[in-house]
Amino acid sequence: MKISSKIFGVLATRVFAGIFIAGIAGVLFFGNFFTTRGPVEASADTYYPTFCLGGWENPKLASEKPAINPKDLGAFTPENSAFLADDISAQIFCGYFPVVGRDKLPMSARVSFNWLLVGEPIAPVVEEAPAEEAPIESGEGEVLGEETQTGDTPADVPEPAPDTTPAPSDTTPTESESPAPASDAPSGDTGESSGGESSSESGGDSGGGDSGAGDSGGGDGGGDSGGGDSGGDAGGGDSGGGDSSASSVFDELASLVRSRASAAFAEDAPSIGNDLLDVSYSFDGVRWQSAGRVGRDNWRDFSILIPATSWQELQNLQVMVSALPTLDTRPAIYLESMMLRVSVDRTFAELATDSFAAVGDVVEGLFTLPAPVAAVVEAPVYQAPPAKEKKLSFRVAGSPLDTLGKNLPAPNVSASGDGLSLTVSGKCSMPYFVVLTYRSREDFEKRPRQFASNYAGPCKGGSFTYDMEHLPTDTPEDVYYLVVGEQSDTEPWRATTELVPVEVRTVEITPGSLDE
Repeated sequence: MKISSKIFGVLATRVFAGIFIAGIAGVLFFGNFFTTRGPVEASADTYYPTFCLGGWENPKLASEKPAINPKDLGAFTPENSAFLADDISAQIFCGYFPVVGRDKLPMSARVSFNWLLVGEPIAPVVEEAPAEEAPIESGEGEVLGEETQTGDTPADVPEPAPDTTPAPSDTTPTESESPAPASDAPSGDTGESSGGESSSESGGDSGGGDSGAGDSGGGDGGGDSGGGDSGGDAGGGDSGGGDSSASSVFDELASLVRSRASAAFAEDAPSIGNDLLDVSYSFDGVRWQSAGRVGRDNWRDFSILIPATSWQELQNLQVMVSALPTLDTRPAIYLESMMLRVSVDRTFAELATDSFAAVGDVVEGLFTLPAPVAAVVEAPVYQAPPAKEKKLSFRVAGSPLDTLGKNLPAPNVSASGDGLSLTVSGKCSMPYFVVLTYRSREDFEKRPRQFASNYAGPCKGGSFTYDMEHLPTDTPEDVYYLVVGEQSDTEPWRATTELVPVEVRTVEITPGSLDE
């Protein structure tokens, strides 16, 4: 009896203790709810890029703190914002945010933009309308999207008279607009078949004049077509049937033309829809990840989430905004500022989850007897062989190439004795220097925006130094073409050296040695 009382007393004590602890946790939890009411972002910080470069006008202005209310659309000007004209396709790079690391890892990072898109709207996406609501001239005009259909072709198509129903097979009204569908065998067969049926009905109801109906079907004799007209007048209801048959012919032909034109158009069109800009990010200037596209429907509240896992990644973050080729005139764009917001605290939902988990662990511990301690058996220790590391090796693979015909100097490039670093240095007179690599000489000459890697930094004391060992270790092995350039705050970068071929290879070394 005494033992039962003791057991009951112990259990009761633990139950009351659990209830007390749960009550305290609940008070703290709900107290936090009523004081915060949402995400905990008291320690969220906002950063702005150190500099912005690229082909936009005045790119430097986009690196400054926002001074314009985004709702004040008239305040954006080329004097206070980076500007991209509607007839220019260029990129802007912003990066090297002065992020200050903390003890806690960043919980979230998001980049937002203070900008304005102005100009004529882009052409909307074309959707095929039902055949009975979209005659052929409307369908072709929308799909092709290059010229408005004019002339006598659409005028005679919507409502053909009974005596001209076979016109699709003989006059081929769509041949001048889309030759391939007009010469298609199924379309011709359909036109002849439908034309024959319509001619039969019209001739039968006219009460005679088979030759008139036949001539009408052939679309030849002008005088004989009068007989067809009289037959059509005699049978008004059957004339409507002829119109219906002709309409079906043109509907099928219109559908075929639209499908053919859409397929051909989709292959050539660089961008269809509402997309105007592509926004990408990179932590090393080599591997770029597209984070989203900007259009007229989302530019006001557009932002991108940066999946950074360390403060170092955020410090090396670069954001690229690229203009996309469009079907219609792209609006002019003003970019006044770019903001990186970093939060290190957990949200209210995360705090709630942790609070309930902690209370559950305490209550579970009150009712759980301690497990017996097992004897510790030391496992034998095996010395693992040292793991090898992957490194990049560099080698100058040829003489400098004069591609611009300006007799520019060769870049000052020197490789270390072990080949694990390649230093690029030189003089600079503009605020920034840039080091770019290309996969081919042709890319630099004809497609300068298709670089393999790019690095930009401030010119300090009239000189610069950059080491290629900062490239990611998964850089593909190849011969790259390196060029050095400069850029001001208001103009795009320009090359200041010739191209020099550099071979990049991957090697494996043991830490503490140089053995491959």
